Amino acid sequence: MSTGQVIHLESVDSTNEYLKRRGALLPDGTVVVADHQTAGKGRLGRSWQDAPGQSLLASWLLKSLQGDALLLLPLAAGMAVLDALDSLGAQGANLKWPNDIVAQRDGRCRKLAGILCEHRLAGQQSFSVCGIGVNLLQPQEVFDGRSLPDAGSVLGVLGASLKREELLRAIGQSLQKRCAQAVAEPQALLQDVSARCITLGRTVKIKTEAGEYTAFAARLDRDGQLICQSEEGEEIKVRAGEVSVRGLNGYL
Repeated sequence: MSTGQVIHLESVDSTNEYLKRRGALLPDGTVVVADHQTAGKGRLGRSWQDAPGQSLLASWLLKSLQGDALLLLPLAAGMAVLDALDSLGAQGANLKWPNDIVAQRDGRCRKLAGILCEHRLAGQQSFSVCGIGVNLLQPQEVFDGRSLPDAGSVLGVLGASLKREELLRAIGQSLQKRCAQAVAEPQALLQDVSARCITLGRTVKIKTEAGEYTAFAARLDRDGQLICQSEEGEEIKVRAGEVSVRGLNGYL
């Protein structure tokens, strides 16, 4: 991943969709950042709502990341967000496997940011798009008023007032390092993720198209997938694109 140009848009359907449409013609490392998304989305087809000017909405174009390292991209991106928040003094956040940045407020786990990584094949060229949305400046009352009790912002939960430009720059720098780590030192990346992943060591509820069941989240495998143990002691590999993992008592 190289450092590319930054494209700023006042409004767009989705920064990910913008890069998916144009990625074949843009250089590696291009970043698209928008003030507002009209059709933002998250993992498993969920929508992502934002307040204009109060969130960081950005997507990175990755052409040089290939092979097994692509499987670790969502986790590398999650660590990049945590690195950036820590470096800017917004400490206290962690990772909820596979792609949510969360922190505690009033005894409840709140989602501060989400990550969506997508891959495209355009002719003979393949590329990836890494979208990151961070709630920055919204007061907690905004989420509570929308009946979003599991959501929060960096300001409302961590008490840090960050500028979008400085967070964008910090995430970009860390994403470059974490992607390089995914290629050269994947085990070190997984160790860092495991240290910040609040999903591990808990009994979780796993929802699939066929139904739902509970299991103990034990560890991550070499591809970043979640290894769980069923109540019968059977080892289960949970793939991020196929299921939703939640705590027994709600979001966590």
